[in-house]
Amino acid sequence: MRKILVCLLFLAIPLIGFSQEEKKEKLFSHTISNNIGIIIPLDLDWGYYPYPTFDGTKYSYLNFIPSYELGFKNMVFAKLKFRNLRNTYYDDYPFFRENNYSDAYSIIFTYNTLWKKSKKLLLKVGQGFSIFNWHTKYERLDGYGNYLSTEYSNHNSFGFLVSLGLSYKIIENFAVGLDIDLYYLILFREYSLSFSYTF
Repeated sequence: MRKILVCLLFLAIPLIGFSQEEKKEKLFSHTISNNIGIIIPLDLDWGYYPYPTFDGTKYSYLNFIPSYELGFKNMVFAKLKFRNLRNTYYDDYPFFRENNYSDAYSIIFTYNTLWKKSKKLLLKVGQGFSIFNWHTKYERLDGYGNYLSTEYSNHNSFGFLVSLGLSYKIIENFAVGLDIDLYYLILFREYSLSFSYTF
């Protein structure tokens, strides 16, 4: 009997250790994801063409936009996200054209509203802060498509965003989801599909 108890205790030690490691792993999570989506500017008759194009003259398509997210107890999250976007603005067309290219760096803090109800389904709401590094090219035309002059400028801008995300864990480490980010209140809306790996 004593030998059996000793054997059971010997077998239980690794299980206890594994259980403790599992609890420690669940305390913090690390997620790497890629998003594919689109940014839609709010059209206030500012000269944007009302149709989507892959070069971004109206909508900015986001392809493989990377992000890293740190989670705590599957409840609160902090995400670092990089985006690039481009839009073309026409003022008094065909005499003036403005091309904007921007790199956007964002930090987003979210709260999982379903953390008590589901381990696979996550509904995150939160806010964030973005830094935009703008590169602008101004082109003046003669009305016949010929360039008269070109000017370049660079500047930085800052803004807040509201974030909403819904994701579902297909298996323990992989998840798919939908993200919505609203920049400058609603001036720019981003809709994207995310593919993520958590470790």
